[in-house]
Amino acid sequence: MKPLWIAILFLQCQLSFAMFAEPKLFPADRLAKSLLEAIKEKPKDAENFYRLGRVYYLAFHNQSYLVPAYWDSDNEKPEFTEAWRDEGFERWARWNQASQNILSQRDLASEDELSESERGEFYTTAHRSAGFLEEVGWEPERIEAQLAIDFAEKAVRSFEYAIQLNLDNGLYRLGLASVQEEAADFLQKNSTSTLNIPRNLSSITKDQIYNNYLQAFVLSESEDRKLDGIPPGGLEAIVSAEAARACLRLGPHTNEEQRRFSDHIKRLESIKSWSITPILITPPNLPNLSPALAPETHVSFDIEGFGREAKWPWVKPETGILVWDPLEEGRIESGRQLFGNYTWQIFWSDGFEPLQRLDDDSNGALEGNELEGLAVWHDWNGDGISDLTEVEPLSSIGVEALRVDQVETIDSVLCRRAGVVLETGEVLDLWDWVVKPMN
Repeated sequence: MKPLWIAILFLQCQLSFAMFAEPKLFPADRLAKSLLEAIKEKPKDAENFYRLGRVYYLAFHNQSYLVPAYWDSDNEKPEFTEAWRDEGFERWARWNQASQNILSQRDLASEDELSESERGEFYTTAHRSAGFLEEVGWEPERIEAQLAIDFAEKAVRSFEYAIQLNLDNGLYRLGLASVQEEAADFLQKNSTSTLNIPRNLSSITKDQIYNNYLQAFVLSESEDRKLDGIPPGGLEAIVSAEAARACLRLGPHTNEEQRRFSDHIKRLESIKSWSITPILITPPNLPNLSPALAPETHVSFDIEGFGREAKWPWVKPETGILVWDPLEEGRIESGRQLFGNYTWQIFWSDGFEPLQRLDDDSNGALEGNELEGLAVWHDWNGDGISDLTEVEPLSSIGVEALRVDQVETIDSVLCRRAGVVLETGEVLDLWDWVVKPMN
Protein backbone atom coordinates (compact mmCIF):
# COMPACT_ATOMS: atom_id res chain seq x y z
CA MET A 1 0.00 0.00 0.00
CA LYS A 2 1.39 3.42 -0.97
CA PRO A 3 2.02 6.04 1.75
CA LEU A 4 -0.91 8.43 2.15
CA TRP A 5 0.84 11.43 0.60
CA ILE A 6 1.37 9.39 -2.57
CA ALA A 7 -2.29 8.35 -2.45
CA ILE A 8 -3.39 11.98 -2.37
CA LEU A 9 -1.10 12.88 -5.26
CA PHE A 10 -2.31 9.89 -7.30
CA LEU A 11 -5.98 10.61 -6.78
CA GLN A 12 -5.54 14.29 -7.52
CA CYS A 13 -3.27 14.30 -10.54
CA GLN A 14 -5.41 11.80 -12.43
CA LEU A 15 -8.66 13.72 -12.00
CA SER A 16 -9.67 15.91 -14.93
CA PHE A 17 -12.41 18.23 -13.76
CA ALA A 18 -13.05 19.44 -17.30
CA MET A 19 -14.58 16.07 -18.13
CA PHE A 20 -17.67 16.78 -16.01
CA ALA A 21 -20.26 18.47 -18.21
CA GLU A 22 -22.68 21.22 -17.22
CA PRO A 23 -25.29 21.42 -15.83
CA LYS A 24 -24.68 18.88 -13.10
CA LEU A 25 -27.28 16.56 -11.63
CA PHE A 26 -24.60 15.47 -9.19
CA PRO A 27 -21.63 17.81 -8.61
CA ALA A 28 -19.07 15.00 -8.72
CA ASP A 29 -16.20 17.22 -9.81
CA ARG A 30 -16.79 19.81 -7.10
CA LEU A 31 -17.21 17.19 -4.39
CA ALA A 32 -14.09 15.31 -5.48
CA LYS A 33 -12.04 18.50 -5.61
CA SER A 34 -13.30 19.63 -2.21
CA LEU A 35 -12.66 16.23 -0.64
CA LEU A 36 -9.14 16.11 -2.07
CA GLU A 37 -8.44 19.50 -0.53
CA ALA A 38 -9.81 18.26 2.79
CA ILE A 39 -7.60 15.17 2.55
CA LYS A 40 -4.54 17.33 1.95
CA GLU A 41 -5.36 19.28 5.11
CA LYS A 42 -6.15 16.17 7.17
CA PRO A 43 -4.44 13.20 5.48
CA LYS A 44 -5.35 10.84 8.32
CA ASP A 45 -9.09 11.52 8.16
CA ALA A 46 -10.46 8.19 6.93
CA GLU A 47 -13.97 9.57 6.47
CA ASN A 48 -12.93 11.90 3.66
CA PHE A 49 -11.20 9.05 1.83
CA TYR A 50 -14.40 7.04 2.18
CA ARG A 51 -16.55 9.88 0.84
CA LEU A 52 -14.18 10.39 -2.08
CA GLY A 53 -14.51 6.70 -2.86
CA ARG A 54 -18.27 7.04 -2.71
CA VAL A 55 -18.22 9.91 -5.23
CA TYR A 56 -16.13 7.89 -7.69
CA TYR A 57 -18.24 4.80 -7.07
CA LEU A 58 -21.47 6.63 -7.89
CA ALA A 59 -19.98 8.03 -11.10
CA PHE A 60 -18.79 4.52 -12.03
CA HIS A 61 -22.14 2.95 -11.15
CA ASN A 62 -23.96 5.25 -13.55
CA GLN A 63 -21.24 5.12 -16.20
CA SER A 64 -21.63 8.86 -16.47
CA TYR A 65 -19.97 12.05 -15.35
CA LEU A 66 -23.13 12.79 -13.42
CA VAL A 67 -25.17 10.87 -10.91
CA PRO A 68 -28.85 11.77 -10.42
CA ALA A 69 -29.76 12.92 -6.93
CA TYR A 70 -32.52 10.34 -6.79
CA TRP A 71 -33.55 6.90 -7.93
CA ASP A 72 -37.08 5.79 -8.74
CA SER A 73 -37.68 4.22 -5.35
CA ASP A 74 -40.50 2.01 -6.65
CA ASN A 75 -38.11 -0.03 -8.75
CA GLU A 76 -34.92 -1.94 -8.22
CA LYS A 77 -31.75 -0.19 -9.27
CA PRO A 78 -31.00 -1.04 -12.91
CA GLU A 79 -28.34 -3.53 -13.87
CA PHE A 80 -24.97 -1.80 -13.85
CA THR A 81 -24.51 -2.14 -17.61
CA GLU A 82 -27.80 -0.32 -18.09
CA ALA A 83 -27.36 2.22 -15.29
CA TRP A 84 -26.37 4.96 -17.73
CA ARG A 85 -29.97 4.84 -18.97
CA ASP A 86 -31.24 6.19 -15.67
CA GLU A 87 -34.15 8.54 -16.32
CA GLY A 88 -32.51 11.49 -14.60
CA PHE A 89 -29.35 11.22 -16.69
CA GLU A 90 -31.32 10.83 -19.93
CA ARG A 91 -33.43 13.87 -19.08
CA TRP A 92 -30.30 15.95 -18.46
CA ALA A 93 -28.67 14.62 -21.65
CA ARG A 94 -31.69 15.58 -23.79
CA TRP A 95 -31.67 19.06 -22.28
CA ASN A 96 -27.95 19.42 -22.83
CA GLN A 97 -28.17 18.23 -26.45
CA ALA A 98 -31.09 20.56 -27.19
CA SER A 99 -29.28 23.51 -25.60
CA GLN A 100 -26.09 22.85 -27.52
CA ASN A 101 -28.03 22.60 -30.80
CA ILE A 102 -29.66 25.98 -30.22
CA LEU A 103 -26.43 27.65 -29.14
CA SER A 104 -24.67 26.27 -32.22
CA GLN A 105 -27.42 27.62 -34.50
CA ARG A 106 -26.96 31.05 -32.93
CA ASP A 107 -23.17 30.87 -33.12
CA LEU A 108 -22.81 31.11 -29.35
CA ALA A 109 -20.31 29.24 -27.19
CA SER A 110 -22.38 29.07 -24.00
CA GLU A 111 -25.50 30.33 -22.27
CA ASP A 112 -23.36 33.02 -20.63
CA GLU A 113 -23.41 34.90 -23.94
CA LEU A 114 -27.21 35.24 -23.82
CA SER A 115 -28.64 38.53 -22.64
CA GLU A 116 -31.19 38.54 -19.82
CA SER A 117 -33.96 39.31 -22.31
CA GLU A 118 -32.96 36.31 -24.47
CA ARG A 119 -32.83 33.73 -21.70
CA GLY A 120 -36.57 33.15 -21.28
CA GLU A 121 -37.09 32.44 -24.98
CA PHE A 122 -33.94 30.27 -25.05
CA TYR A 123 -35.11 28.06 -22.17
CA THR A 124 -38.60 27.71 -23.65
CA THR A 125 -37.14 26.65 -27.00
CA ALA A 126 -34.66 24.28 -25.35
CA HIS A 127 -37.39 22.55 -23.31
CA ARG A 128 -39.52 22.15 -26.45
CA SER A 129 -36.55 20.75 -28.36
CA ALA A 130 -35.70 18.36 -25.51
CA GLY A 131 -39.28 17.10 -25.60
CA PHE A 132 -38.95 16.45 -29.33
CA LEU A 133 -35.74 14.46 -28.75
CA GLU A 134 -37.63 12.30 -26.26
CA GLU A 135 -40.48 11.74 -28.73
CA VAL A 136 -38.13 10.54 -31.49
CA GLY A 137 -36.29 8.21 -29.11
CA TRP A 138 -32.95 10.03 -29.02
CA GLU A 139 -30.54 8.50 -26.49
CA PRO A 140 -27.29 9.84 -25.03
CA GLU A 141 -24.01 8.14 -25.71
CA ARG A 142 -22.54 6.27 -22.80
CA ILE A 143 -19.04 7.15 -21.68
CA GLU A 144 -16.11 5.07 -22.82
CA ALA A 145 -15.51 1.87 -20.90
CA GLN A 146 -11.98 2.96 -20.06
CA LEU A 147 -13.26 6.03 -18.24
CA ALA A 148 -15.73 3.93 -16.27
CA ILE A 149 -12.84 1.66 -15.28
CA ASP A 150 -10.81 4.68 -14.20
CA PHE A 151 -13.65 5.78 -11.92
CA ALA A 152 -13.86 2.28 -10.45
CA GLU A 153 -10.12 2.14 -9.84
CA LYS A 154 -10.16 5.48 -8.01
CA ALA A 155 -13.08 4.29 -5.91
CA VAL A 156 -11.21 1.12 -4.94
CA ARG A 157 -8.08 3.07 -4.03
CA SER A 158 -10.03 5.58 -1.95
CA PHE A 159 -11.83 2.85 -0.02
CA GLU A 160 -8.54 0.99 0.53
CA TYR A 161 -6.91 4.07 2.03
CA ALA A 162 -9.92 4.64 4.28
CA ILE A 163 -9.58 1.05 5.50
CA GLN A 164 -5.84 1.51 6.01
CA LEU A 165 -6.62 4.40 8.35
CA ASN A 166 -9.42 2.61 10.19
CA LEU A 167 -9.32 -1.18 10.03
CA ASP A 168 -12.38 -1.59 12.24
CA ASN A 169 -14.89 0.34 10.13
CA GLY A 170 -17.41 -1.94 8.43
CA LEU A 171 -18.78 0.84 6.22
CA TYR A 172 -15.45 1.30 4.48
CA ARG A 173 -15.17 -2.45 3.91
CA LEU A 174 -18.72 -2.51 2.51
CA GLY A 175 -17.86 0.28 0.06
CA LEU A 176 -14.83 -1.65 -1.15
CA ALA A 177 -16.77 -4.89 -1.58
CA SER A 178 -19.59 -3.14 -3.45
CA VAL A 179 -17.39 -1.46 -6.04
CA GLN A 180 -15.33 -4.65 -6.44
CA GLU A 181 -18.48 -6.65 -7.17
CA GLU A 182 -19.75 -4.17 -9.76
CA ALA A 183 -16.32 -3.79 -11.34
CA ALA A 184 -15.97 -7.57 -11.69
CA ASP A 185 -19.43 -7.72 -13.27
CA PHE A 186 -18.53 -4.89 -15.65
CA LEU A 187 -15.30 -6.57 -16.76
CA GLN A 188 -17.12 -9.85 -17.32
CA LYS A 189 -19.82 -8.27 -19.48
CA ASN A 190 -17.58 -6.01 -21.56
CA SER A 191 -14.75 -6.71 -23.96
CA THR A 192 -11.50 -5.85 -22.19
CA SER A 193 -9.01 -6.67 -24.94
CA THR A 194 -8.40 -2.99 -25.75
CA LEU A 195 -8.68 -1.69 -22.20
CA ASN A 196 -6.05 -0.90 -19.63
CA ILE A 197 -7.23 -2.82 -16.57
CA PRO A 198 -5.49 -1.75 -13.33
CA ARG A 199 -4.18 -4.55 -11.14
CA ASN A 200 -6.53 -3.71 -8.28
CA LEU A 201 -9.44 -4.53 -10.64
CA SER A 202 -7.99 -7.37 -12.72
CA SER A 203 -7.09 -9.39 -9.61
CA ILE A 204 -10.56 -9.28 -8.03
CA THR A 205 -12.00 -12.72 -7.19
CA LYS A 206 -15.43 -13.79 -5.96
CA ASP A 207 -13.87 -15.06 -2.73
CA GLN A 208 -12.23 -11.68 -2.16
CA ILE A 209 -15.54 -9.89 -2.67
CA TYR A 210 -17.39 -12.28 -0.36
CA ASN A 211 -14.75 -12.00 2.35
CA ASN A 212 -14.93 -8.20 2.26
CA TYR A 213 -18.71 -8.34 2.63
CA LEU A 214 -18.31 -10.85 5.46
CA GLN A 215 -15.79 -8.63 7.23
CA ALA A 216 -18.14 -5.67 6.84
CA PHE A 217 -20.89 -7.72 8.48
CA VAL A 218 -18.71 -8.96 11.34
CA LEU A 219 -17.34 -5.47 12.04
CA SER A 220 -20.78 -3.86 12.18
CA GLU A 221 -23.16 -6.58 13.43
CA SER A 222 -22.74 -5.93 17.14
CA GLU A 223 -23.20 -2.15 16.96
CA ASP A 224 -26.07 -2.37 14.48
CA ARG A 225 -27.97 -4.68 16.81
CA LYS A 226 -28.17 -1.73 19.21
CA LEU A 227 -29.87 0.51 16.64
CA ASP A 228 -33.27 1.87 17.63
CA GLY A 229 -33.97 3.36 14.22
CA ILE A 230 -33.26 3.00 10.51
CA PRO A 231 -31.02 5.80 9.15
CA PRO A 232 -31.75 7.89 6.02
CA GLY A 233 -31.49 5.67 2.98
CA GLY A 234 -33.37 2.77 4.54
CA LEU A 235 -32.14 -0.71 5.34
CA GLU A 236 -29.51 -0.36 2.60
CA ALA A 237 -27.91 2.32 4.75
CA ILE A 238 -27.24 -0.15 7.58
CA VAL A 239 -23.86 -1.74 6.95
CA SER A 240 -24.58 -5.11 8.51
CA ALA A 241 -27.91 -5.45 6.68
CA GLU A 242 -26.44 -4.68 3.26
CA ALA A 243 -23.43 -6.91 3.95
CA ALA A 244 -25.67 -9.77 5.14
CA ARG A 245 -27.79 -9.54 1.99
CA ALA A 246 -24.65 -9.66 -0.13
CA CYS A 247 -23.33 -12.69 1.74
CA LEU A 248 -26.65 -14.50 1.25
CA ARG A 249 -26.55 -13.63 -2.44
CA LEU A 250 -22.95 -14.62 -3.09
CA GLY A 251 -22.35 -17.55 -0.73
CA PRO A 252 -21.06 -20.07 0.08
CA HIS A 253 -22.29 -20.15 3.67
CA THR A 254 -23.37 -22.75 6.21
CA ASN A 255 -26.95 -23.18 7.40
CA GLU A 256 -25.94 -21.54 10.67
CA GLU A 257 -24.49 -18.54 8.83
CA GLN A 258 -27.62 -18.28 6.69
CA ARG A 259 -29.81 -18.18 9.80
CA ARG A 260 -27.51 -15.59 11.35
CA PHE A 261 -27.72 -13.32 8.30
CA SER A 262 -31.49 -13.77 7.84
CA ASP A 263 -32.38 -13.29 11.52
CA HIS A 264 -30.28 -10.12 11.67
CA ILE A 265 -32.04 -8.64 8.64
CA LYS A 266 -35.50 -9.50 10.02
CA ARG A 267 -34.72 -7.76 13.30
CA LEU A 268 -33.57 -4.60 11.56
CA GLU A 269 -36.66 -4.57 9.32
CA SER A 270 -38.83 -4.30 12.43
CA ILE A 271 -37.41 -1.01 13.76
CA LYS A 272 -38.49 2.53 12.94
CA SER A 273 -36.59 5.25 11.12
CA TRP A 274 -34.11 7.77 12.44
CA SER A 275 -34.50 11.50 12.12
CA ILE A 276 -33.55 13.44 8.96
CA THR A 277 -31.84 16.83 8.94
CA PRO A 278 -32.77 19.06 5.96
CA ILE A 279 -31.63 22.70 5.82
CA LEU A 280 -34.39 25.31 6.22
CA ILE A 281 -34.39 29.05 5.44
CA THR A 282 -36.24 31.26 7.93
CA PRO A 283 -36.63 34.92 8.86
CA PRO A 284 -33.74 36.22 10.98
CA ASN A 285 -33.43 36.04 14.75
CA LEU A 286 -36.10 33.49 15.58
CA PRO A 287 -35.57 32.40 19.21
CA ASN A 288 -35.53 28.79 17.99
CA LEU A 289 -36.81 26.79 15.02
CA SER A 290 -40.32 26.14 16.39
CA PRO A 291 -41.99 29.26 14.88
CA ALA A 292 -40.97 28.06 11.39
CA LEU A 293 -42.62 24.65 11.76
CA ALA A 294 -46.22 23.49 11.28
CA PRO A 295 -46.64 20.56 13.70
CA GLU A 296 -50.32 20.24 12.82
CA THR A 297 -49.47 19.59 9.14
CA HIS A 298 -48.48 16.05 8.15
CA VAL A 299 -47.27 15.08 4.66
CA SER A 300 -46.24 11.90 2.86
CA PHE A 301 -43.21 13.43 1.12
CA ASP A 302 -40.40 10.84 0.92
CA ILE A 303 -38.07 12.81 3.15
CA GLU A 304 -35.99 9.72 3.96
CA GLY A 305 -35.22 9.07 0.31
CA PHE A 306 -35.97 5.36 0.02
CA GLY A 307 -39.71 5.16 -0.62
CA ARG A 308 -40.98 4.03 2.78
CA GLU A 309 -44.57 5.08 3.41
CA ALA A 310 -44.66 7.42 6.39
CA LYS A 311 -46.26 10.63 7.60
CA TRP A 312 -43.93 13.50 8.47
CA PRO A 313 -44.40 16.80 10.29
CA TRP A 314 -43.93 19.75 7.98
CA VAL A 315 -42.98 23.40 7.78
CA LYS A 316 -44.99 26.58 7.46
CA PRO A 317 -45.50 27.81 3.86
CA GLU A 318 -43.22 30.81 4.39
CA THR A 319 -40.38 28.57 5.58
CA GLY A 320 -38.00 27.72 2.74
CA ILE A 321 -36.53 24.26 2.21
CA LEU A 322 -33.10 24.32 0.56
CA VAL A 323 -33.05 21.87 -2.37
CA TRP A 324 -30.84 20.63 -5.22
CA ASP A 325 -32.62 21.33 -8.54
CA PRO A 326 -29.93 21.76 -11.25
CA LEU A 327 -32.39 21.30 -14.12
CA GLU A 328 -34.75 23.91 -12.64
CA GLU A 329 -37.68 21.53 -13.07
CA GLY A 330 -39.27 22.19 -9.71
CA ARG A 331 -39.57 18.44 -9.21
CA ILE A 332 -38.42 17.59 -5.68
CA GLU A 333 -39.16 13.92 -5.13
CA SER A 334 -37.24 12.84 -2.05
CA GLY A 335 -34.89 13.73 0.76
CA ARG A 336 -31.94 12.92 -1.48
CA GLN A 337 -32.52 16.30 -3.11
CA LEU A 338 -32.58 18.16 0.20
CA PHE A 339 -29.48 19.25 2.09
CA GLY A 340 -29.38 16.86 4.99
CA ASN A 341 -27.60 13.75 6.18
CA TYR A 342 -28.24 11.77 2.95
CA THR A 343 -27.72 14.35 0.18
CA TRP A 344 -26.66 12.87 -3.19
CA GLN A 345 -26.82 9.36 -1.64
CA ILE A 346 -23.77 10.16 0.50
CA PHE A 347 -23.91 10.16 4.30
CA TRP A 348 -23.11 13.41 6.08
CA SER A 349 -23.17 14.34 9.74
CA ASP A 350 -25.67 17.16 9.09
CA GLY A 351 -27.09 19.32 6.29
CA PHE A 352 -24.37 21.96 6.49
CA GLU A 353 -21.63 19.49 5.58
CA PRO A 354 -22.67 18.85 1.93
CA LEU A 355 -23.14 22.60 1.51
CA GLN A 356 -19.60 23.18 2.71
CA ARG A 357 -18.36 20.78 0.01
CA LEU A 358 -19.76 23.19 -2.61
CA ASP A 359 -17.61 26.01 -1.26
CA ASP A 360 -15.06 25.71 -4.06
CA ASP A 361 -12.75 28.46 -2.81
CA SER A 362 -13.15 27.54 0.89
CA ASN A 363 -13.95 31.11 1.92
CA GLY A 364 -16.87 30.08 4.12
CA ALA A 365 -19.61 31.19 1.71
CA LEU A 366 -21.25 29.97 -1.49
CA GLU A 367 -21.25 32.81 -4.00
CA GLY A 368 -21.59 33.31 -7.76
CA ASN A 369 -21.28 30.05 -9.67
CA GLU A 370 -21.08 28.11 -6.41
CA LEU A 371 -24.83 28.72 -6.02
CA GLU A 372 -25.70 26.95 -9.28
CA GLY A 373 -28.15 24.09 -8.81
CA LEU A 374 -29.40 25.40 -5.46
CA ALA A 375 -33.04 26.38 -5.05
CA VAL A 376 -35.59 27.05 -2.33
CA TRP A 377 -38.92 25.24 -2.04
CA HIS A 378 -41.85 26.99 -0.36
CA ASP A 379 -44.69 24.48 -0.05
CA TRP A 380 -47.38 27.13 -0.26
CA ASN A 381 -50.32 24.71 -0.13
CA GLY A 382 -48.73 22.41 2.45
CA ASP A 383 -49.31 19.20 0.51
CA GLY A 384 -45.69 17.98 0.41
CA ILE A 385 -45.74 17.98 -3.42
CA SER A 386 -43.54 20.44 -5.29
CA ASP A 387 -44.19 22.25 -8.56
CA LEU A 388 -42.56 24.97 -10.64
CA THR A 389 -44.48 27.72 -8.85
CA GLU A 390 -43.03 26.64 -5.49
CA VAL A 391 -39.38 25.91 -6.34
CA GLU A 392 -37.18 28.87 -7.29
CA PRO A 393 -33.44 28.99 -8.03
CA LEU A 394 -31.56 31.03 -5.45
CA SER A 395 -30.23 33.25 -8.24
CA SER A 396 -33.77 34.24 -9.24
CA ILE A 397 -34.79 35.43 -5.78
CA GLY A 398 -31.82 37.68 -5.15
CA VAL A 399 -29.62 35.44 -3.03
CA GLU A 400 -26.08 36.78 -3.11
CA ALA A 401 -24.43 34.27 -0.78
CA LEU A 402 -24.96 31.33 1.56
CA ARG A 403 -22.67 31.46 4.57
CA VAL A 404 -21.77 27.96 5.67
CA ASP A 405 -19.18 28.70 8.35
CA GLN A 406 -19.61 29.69 12.00
CA VAL A 407 -22.47 27.27 12.61
CA GLU A 408 -23.80 27.39 16.18
CA THR A 409 -26.21 25.26 18.21
CA ILE A 410 -29.51 26.76 19.42
CA ASP A 411 -31.80 24.53 21.50
CA SER A 412 -29.92 21.46 20.19
CA VAL A 413 -30.44 22.52 16.55
CA LEU A 414 -27.59 23.64 14.27
CA CYS A 415 -28.07 27.18 12.97
CA ARG A 416 -26.18 29.71 10.88
CA ARG A 417 -27.48 33.15 11.80
CA ALA A 418 -27.50 35.48 8.76
CA GLY A 419 -26.61 32.46 6.64
CA VAL A 420 -28.52 33.79 3.62
CA VAL A 421 -27.36 37.15 2.27
CA LEU A 422 -29.70 38.88 -0.19
CA GLU A 423 -28.69 41.42 -2.82
CA THR A 424 -30.68 44.02 -0.87
CA GLY A 425 -28.41 43.53 2.12
CA GLU A 426 -31.10 41.72 4.10
CA VAL A 427 -30.26 38.41 5.73
CA LEU A 428 -32.11 35.20 6.59
CA ASP A 429 -31.14 32.29 8.85
CA LEU A 430 -30.23 28.69 7.99
CA TRP A 431 -31.36 25.85 10.28
CA ASP A 432 -30.58 22.13 10.25
CA TRP A 433 -34.06 20.79 11.04
CA VAL A 434 -34.13 17.47 12.91
CA VAL A 435 -37.35 15.76 11.80
CA LYS A 436 -38.71 12.34 12.74
CA PRO A 437 -41.57 10.37 11.15
CA MET A 438 -45.01 10.37 12.77
CA ASN A 439 -45.37 6.59 12.43
